[in-house]
Amino acid sequence: MNVPQLRFSGFDGKWENFELKKLVKLEGGATPLKSEKRYWQDGHIPWVSSQEVGSKKLDKTTFNITEAAVSETSTKMVDKDTLLLVVRSGILVRKIPLSITSVPMAINQDIKAMIIKDKKLRPLFLYQWMKKNEKAMLSNVVKGGTTVQSVNTPDLQDYLIGIPSINEQNKIAEFFELIDEKIEKLQEKIEKLQQFKKGMMQKIFSQELRFKDEDGGEFSEWEEKKVRDIFEITRGTVIAKPSINEIKSSTHPYPVYSSQTKNKGILGWASTYDFEGDFLTWTTDGANAGRVFSRDGKFRCTNVCGVLVEKKETKGYANLLLAEILNLETPKHVSYVGNPKLMNGVMGNITIKIPSVEEQQKIHMALTSFDFKIEKEKEKLMVLEEQKKGFMQGMFI
Repeated sequence: MNVPQLRFSGFDGKWENFELKKLVKLEGGATPLKSEKRYWQDGHIPWVSSQEVGSKKLDKTTFNITEAAVSETSTKMVDKDTLLLVVRSGILVRKIPLSITSVPMAINQDIKAMIIKDKKLRPLFLYQWMKKNEKAMLSNVVKGGTTVQSVNTPDLQDYLIGIPSINEQNKIAEFFELIDEKIEKLQEKIEKLQQFKKGMMQKIFSQELRFKDEDGGEFSEWEEKKVRDIFEITRGTVIAKPSINEIKSSTHPYPVYSSQTKNKGILGWASTYDFEGDFLTWTTDGANAGRVFSRDGKFRCTNVCGVLVEKKETKGYANLLLAEILNLETPKHVSYVGNPKLMNGVMGNITIKIPSVEEQQKIHMALTSFDFKIEKEKEKLMVLEEQKKGFMQGMFI
């Protein structure tokens, strides 16, 4: 079908299909000899390495090179508004990094500049088209290597791209520019909130920032305690995969926590629960061993998830502050012999410095408030990114 499902008013007619090589020429670069100082010293030409490609607009680089490097080596100068594509990198397992140059730049050998040779195509439209087709391209044009993945450029050049008129391309590109600007602003807001929280936590842990009691008085000094003196220590159980749903539902409303850290550690959803109340959990095995979370409500845990249970005399200690304090200490105690591990006995022997439970609760409320704000912004970002995916599916062929 050569007509998109979604279209701006004022545009009609079929889109044209072209092999990418008919519209775009791929050109690679090189790394000037590092030992040759005159290629690097006092250079003013931005030189792009593959690690720097990924943000939509690329306006500066870590290293600059000289005119001598450009004239005497195989590095390639590209114009402003050129789409750059990483063609050799381990990251190609999961994504295809792209950037559009904001100024003329030189590139290295792991990058291809997509030089548009036909005025029928606009760089921003090409960028969004490649983003829309990224998943398919990972399957069809990326090949595995001994150490890293690479893009099979002949396969990429044979890829079919459907394009409308220049005016419609511009309209589509402008539309996605607006969405991308909103996404970038939300990402910046989340980053600022996270940095503010991090700064506040550093002041709390160093006791530069202290909270007051209800009467405006000072709380008692922080005390050192072993984890086993604060909590009973247990862990989850082996849970059969068929009993876990990927999506929360009325029949499976209880989260199942595992060793992963993405999605707040949620593996899926269960119909029953093993724990109810306030707890701390940590990853006992694997790459994320030692990562601690504050949990509440009803939930289940897998066997690679340790659980810290409040004692009668330490009610209120299973909170966000204690989780963050432990996260500063646990990495020091993870065993990296074979599969990384932080087992119950080792966790119990960890010593931490903590405030009174009353001060803990005040700090917990402050941190929870920040986490709530951050999560709300992340939810907005997720909605916007899903909306963008939907528009991409409908507005390209």
